This record gives sequence, C-alpha cells and structure tokens, in this order.
Amino acid sequence: SASAADARRAIALAPRWARPWGRVGDAARRLGQDAKEEGAAAYRKAVELEPSRANVAKLQELIATQDGASADAAHATKEEGNEAMRSGQLGLAVAAYTEAIARLPLKADAVAERPDPHALLRAVLHSNRSGAFLRLRNFEMAVADGQDAVAAQPGFVSARCQLGVALLANNMHQEAYAEFAKALQLSQEEHNKARKGCNVCLQEMVRWRSASATLRFQSRFFLDIHRPRGTTRVFALSDIHFDHRENEDWVHGIDDNAFQDDVLIVAGNLADSKVAVGRGLTTLRQKFRRVFYTVGNHEMSITHAEHARYPDSIAKLHAIIAECDELGVDIFPAPVCEGVTILPLFSWYSAEFDEKDPFPDPNAHYDKHCKWPMDPDLQVWKYMAKLNESFLAKPYFGTVISFSHFLPRKGLPFDASRKNSAKAVGCEMLEEQLRAAGSKLHVYGHSRSRFGGMLQG
Repeated sequence: SASAADARRAIALAPRWARPWGRVGDAARRLGQDAKEEGAAAYRKAVELEPSRANVAKLQELIATQDGASADAAHATKEEGNEAMRSGQLGLAVAAYTEAIARLPLKADAVAERPDPHALLRAVLHSNRSGAFLRLRNFEMAVADGQDAVAAQPGFVSARCQLGVALLANNMHQEAYAEFAKALQLSQEEHNKARKGCNVCLQEMVRWRSASATLRFQSRFFLDIHRPRGTTRVFALSDIHFDHRENEDWVHGIDDNAFQDDVLIVAGNLADSKVAVGRGLTTLRQKFRRVFYTVGNHEMSITHAEHARYPDSIAKLHAIIAECDELGVDIFPAPVCEGVTILPLFSWYSAEFDEKDPFPDPNAHYDKHCKWPMDPDLQVWKYMAKLNESFLAKPYFGTVISFSHFLPRKGLPFDASRKNSAKAVGCEMLEEQLRAAGSKLHVYGHSRSRFGGMLQG
C-alpha cells in the first residue's frame, strides 16, 4: 500500500513518466484481486507511455489472469487499437492489442482434431501489434510478434508480409526474403506488397550487409590469417552427390585423422536436398580443418519433400547458407594461412557460353525443378555474379585460390553428350571476376571431365 501511495504521488508530479504507473501496477498485483482492475489500468498506461517488453509482458499477464476471457471482448479491444493506430497513438495501440491478446481464450491443445478456433484473430492481433512496434522502431518486438502471428496462422499472407517487413527493418534480409516469397506462394493472385518485399530483399542480399553476413565475416575471416605458411594443404572435390548411397559411403571412408590440418574445397552439387547437403557437410567438416563450399545446380532444385518448406530456390540457397553458418562451413572468402586465401564464387550458367548459338533454347528445360523469382535464362546468372561483387572489392594478398561450380571460360572440356549442353555449363563472367580478384588457381565442377592446365598464366 505504501509503495502504491508513493507511486501515485510520483504520477501526480510526472504523469507522462511510465515508471510510476508500472509501480502502481506492481503494487496492485500484490494487493490481491480487489486491486487488479487498478493494476490493469496502471499497466495499460505504462505501456501507452513506454511500450517496452517488460511493461507489455506485465499487462498481458495481469489481464490474462482476470475472469472473462472472450473473443468478442478481444475483438472490441482490437478495434480500439486500430483506432489508436489511425490516430498515431502507437503506445496506446500496443496497449490495446496487448489487452486483446490477453483476453483471447487460451489456445486449444496442439492436435489436429482440435484446431485453435481463434487462430485468425490471434494472428491479426499479433500482426497489428507488430506493425505498431515497427512504427515505434522497436524492431526486435516487431519481429517477435510477426513470428507469433505466423505461428498462429501460417497461411495468413498479411502476417507473412508483416513479419517480412519487421525482419527487413531488423537487418535480416535473407529471413525477410523467405517470408515475402512464402506470402507470394500462398496468395492466390499477385500480391503487390509481397512482390515489392521480395524485390527489396533481392537488392539488399547482394550487398551482404545483413546481421548474419556481418557476423559470418567477422567470425570466420581472421581465423587463420596468422597461421604459418606451409602448415596446411588444400584439397578440392565437386559433384559428390552425397544423397547416393555409394557416394555417401565413399565420403564416410575418408580418413578421420589424415586431414585435420587441411582445407577442403567443395565446388557444388554436393546433394539435391538441403537435408542431404547438411549431412554431407557435417561429415566432411569432421574430416577437415576447414571446408569451403559453394552451391551447384542440384542444390538449387526444389525436391518434392521441400515444396512446402522453400517457396523458391533463392530461399533454399539462403537456408543452405544458414546451415553452413551452424556447421562452421565457409561460404565467404578467407585466408587459410599466411599468404593464401580461398575465394568461393557463386555461379550459374548462361546460354551465351554456347559459341555456336548463344541464345536460350525455349524447348530446353534445364534444371526444371529449380524455381526462380526472375528469368532463369537471362537473370539468374547475373544475380549470382552480383553476389560475388562485394568479395571482389576486398584486397587479397599472396595466392588466391578461387572456385565455382560452373565453368569460367569457353574452351574448357565438358560432357557434350546432351543436346545443347553448352548452354548449361558455364558463364564467362566468372573468368572476369576471378581475374579481378587476382586468382592464381581456379577450381570448378559440373563438367564431368578431368582437366588441369595453365591458361594465360
């Protein structure tokens, strides 16, 4: 009681200060059932003035313990929040949406026979509160509410878009892209907000300025920069196809101890599914000190089991990159010892690689299980090349070993048994990029032909 009285005096002196309102709420909660109404009003005012995580949690907890959970009451309080949003009273909107969420009946048990009857309203409330937090520039809370909205109603396109916007504002470009792309996949017709979100993310992702990309560079680039020259060897593999049993057995047969000081380059086509890619990288990571990896065309295909998980191949690409981060596999350039740097390059094929007919074949269906948010013949290879540009801007000293999945120049041997196969094996832009980086040795895959030599060296 004394604490509540002191807090009320503070409110009289500074009515726009959130802390004493919160103290009144704390005291009222301890005073029992009779003071709960005053506590709820005080917490609501605290949230209105300072919509912090702590204040929101206290308001929601107190309202949820009161009697009278009702979807109708939640809906009415939601309308108060909407009105506050329209008038620019963002703190009041957060308070109203929080109260509405707390007034909803508890979720039904998570079994298929008993779906949540209020799932859509729950999703709308979390999505709306996410929008309020976003306008308040509380991006962390905006993301959390967006995730709760999607969890409540995974098929709610607006919730996906709201989560995408929150992630984008929180510098999580890859994660935002996945949400916008999923919204496009779910929508029955073209969704302008989702399309615009995808396009913005595609532009941001090539710059590699997201929180995850920054952490990746800071945590991996300097690991071996002072490792003495001559203390490591570099090996290279490509087209392992780990999802074939005999190839998986071969990888498991690599000696567990012989290469613990060495580096492995994996130049794409490790496997088709992301699960198999993860298993393959896990196995190789245990056998080598460091593994550098880039994707090929097989990784970019969407397998039957992956259709519900990955809306397109760009989303799958970044899911694979996230898996690499978890496993400690390198997809960014980094020194492996003093004077030696490994440079992975993203790549895709261009029909211009075919000297006899440098135009896309409308009747060819290369990699038909890939799904792109852009023209597969004219834009994918350019986008992949664009992903490399920030790598090329960095100064590298000593020997640079680059690698890609696709062939970097015409004239290199490849399996030409398939009709018009030259249109789907390489990209000349790769040679420009590897030379711009000062590469002394380039490793590539995909060709199904062995080759080694010095060209214009």
